[in-house]
Amino acid sequence: MSALITPAQLSEITAQVKILDCTYGTMDARGGYARAHIGDAQFFDIDEVADPLSKYAHTMPAPEVFAAAVGAMGIGNDDMVVVYDQTGIAFAAARVWWMFRVMGHENVKVLNGGLPAWLSAGLPVQDGEAPVPTPKVFAPHYNGTLVRHFEDMEETGDTVIDARGAERFNARVRGADGDVIAAHIPGSKNLPFAMLLDQHGALKDADACAAALYPQIEPGAKLTATCGSGVTACVLALGFYEAGIKDVAVYDGSWTEWSDRNGIR
Repeated sequence: MSALITPAQLSEITAQVKILDCTYGTMDARGGYARAHIGDAQFFDIDEVADPLSKYAHTMPAPEVFAAAVGAMGIGNDDMVVVYDQTGIAFAAARVWWMFRVMGHENVKVLNGGLPAWLSAGLPVQDGEAPVPTPKVFAPHYNGTLVRHFEDMEETGDTVIDARGAERFNARVRGADGDVIAAHIPGSKNLPFAMLLDQHGALKDADACAAALYPQIEPGAKLTATCGSGVTACVLALGFYEAGIKDVAVYDGSWTEWSDRNGIR
């Protein structure tokens, strides 16, 4: 089953699902949400629904913290959740898709192409703030197989795949989202997430994802995706999911944590 939903499909069930605007990395994400959001979408900030004790941005929170946050957004275990970005790229939306799956909630989909695809289809948006939802109880069921921590990275035997662009991976440039220095985890392979996107910023179809990804990995390999700070790694995990490999883990701290804790400056 696909983890993606099209604008046309979402338009038919907007009132029956819980929608989250997960935009991150833009100058005015909340302002963009206030100007135009889909249905009664709530705004999900990955830096707020995060571990408050971590020194690294948007670290996965404890299950009870996540549960309290999404419960306050009116999301319960029986709800279907649809996540999207204001940009076309399945960027932080893929991160939130992964977070829900880590918490045992598989009934979550990413709006492919995000808000631009919705608008291009001529579908309506709302402005202002969405109505305050009625809180629900969300009971998390933590799936640790989808998460890697620093201590895991030399013990799992996973094939590590880095979603950043080749220039960052090969230490030619630094990025703004977590590169202490520009380099990569030793032994990791570079599979830039952008290779999975079409010209409109939507994820390519399952066959195209498989054609791009399968030749790069050994059959049956256990995979861990990483990036600068654990966001675009989730786009890579989403692409593998569409290609039929459902259990790709994500190294939450990614290069930011790895380089810091190894004293790389």
